Amino acid sequence: MLNLFRGFGAGVASLIVVIVAWLSFTVSAVASGLPCRYDVTDVIYGPLSESIVLADAINDNEDVAGWYRHTPLSNDRAFYWTRKGGFVPIPMPAGVFESRAYDISNAGLVVGAMWSSSGVRGFIYDRHTGQMTTLYTEHGQGECQVTGVNESGVVCGFRSVNDGGDPWVPTTAFRWSVQNGFEDMTSTGYSQALAINESNQCAGWIVVDNVIRAIRWNFPGYEVMPTLVGGWSESRGISDNGTLTGFSRIPWPGAGLFGAPRCVRWVDGSIESLGTLSGFDESRGLDCNAEGFIVGDATDNNQAHSIIAKQGIMLDLNEITVFPGYFDLARAINRNGMIVTRTVLDVTFQSPSVILSPRKVVLGDANGTCNVNVEDLLLVLGQWDEGPGSAGDLDESGKVNVADLLIVIVNWTH
Repeated sequence: MLNLFRGFGAGVASLIVVIVAWLSFTVSAVASGLPCRYDVTDVIYGPLSESIVLADAINDNEDVAGWYRHTPLSNDRAFYWTRKGGFVPIPMPAGVFESRAYDISNAGLVVGAMWSSSGVRGFIYDRHTGQMTTLYTEHGQGECQVTGVNESGVVCGFRSVNDGGDPWVPTTAFRWSVQNGFEDMTSTGYSQALAINESNQCAGWIVVDNVIRAIRWNFPGYEVMPTLVGGWSESRGISDNGTLTGFSRIPWPGAGLFGAPRCVRWVDGSIESLGTLSGFDESRGLDCNAEGFIVGDATDNNQAHSIIAKQGIMLDLNEITVFPGYFDLARAINRNGMIVTRTVLDVTFQSPSVILSPRKVVLGDANGTCNVNVEDLLLVLGQWDEGPGSAGDLDESGKVNVADLLIVIVNWTH
C-alpha cells in the first residue's frame, strides 16, 4: 500500500511540486497555528449612527472597553460594553470634558484617563458597583494615565514627575495597588508603562541616551529590549508568559528621521521581526497572548489594515474575515483568541468596533482554507513520508502517511 502511494507520488511529481509551491504561504500560515478564518460575533455601535467607536481592550468574558466620539467632532468619552448590558458610557466627575478607557479586567475593573481644566487624572472604575477611584500626581499637576489592569487589581500607567520643573514632563512609569499605593519606576528621566500581566510585569518604554527604547519592567528592575537596528522602539503588549510585542523602527525610504515601525516580538530578551503586509511600509504589534498570537496594524499611504501574526507569519484580517467593511486597527486579543478591532462599513461609512472569533479547525483541512477538498489531498500526497511539523501530518503522528490520507477522505466536504 505504501509503495503504491509512493509510486503515485513519483508519477505526478511535477504536478505536486507546482501545487505545493502555490500553497506554500497558506501551508506556512497553518503550520504557525494561525486560524484559517475569523467570524464577526458582535458589532459594537455608539449612541448615534455617526458615532465613532474605538474599542481598546477585551477581557476573557468578551467584555470590551474603549472610547467613542458621539459625533465625529465630539470629544472622546470612555465606555464599556457587555453582551448582556450593551453599550454603557462611563459616568465622569463634574468638570471632565474628555475620557478614554484603555483596559478591562475579568472582574469588571475598567481603567483609563480623564481630562479636565486642572489636568489629566487616571481612573479605575468598577462597572459592577459604579465606584470610581482616581489617581493623580504627587504635586497635583500634569497628567496621570492608567493604561492596564490585571486580575489582582494591580494597575500600571504613567504620571508626571515632581522634579520641581515643568509640571507635565517628564513622566515616569508606575504600578499601583490598594495595598502598596504608587510604585514609580524612576524619579528622573522619561518612561511609560502601557500594559501589565498577571505576574505584575509591565510593557512600555524608557528614554535611553535620547532614544525611546522598549522595556519589560519586572520590579524592581527593568530590562531594555534589543532593537532591529538600534533606533526607536516601544513595547505595547505583554502576555502572561512575559513575551512582549510592539515595534522597532528601521530606516525606510520616505519614512523620515525616525524610520518606519516594524512589528516585533521579544522572547527571553531576543527580538524577532514579524515584517509587514505585502505592499505596506509599516506595522505595529499592539497586544499579544500567551498562545503567541499578536494583533496590531499595518499602514501605508494613510491606509491601515488590522493584522494577526504568529511565528513569523502575518495575515491581513480583512482577507480572512467576511464582513461588509474593512478593519483598520486590531487593538486587543484575549486568552481565548478573541480579537477586538475597529472597522469602517462599506455602505454607511459608520465606524463601530467588532469582536472577531477564530473559526474552529476543520478536521482534514491541511491547507487552512476551512474546507477539505482536492487541495488537501494533493498537499498530503506531496508531503508523503515527511516528518513532524508537516502540514500534511494531520494526526500529528510524526509522519505523513496513509492515516492522514484517510482523514482527508473521511472529512471530504467539497
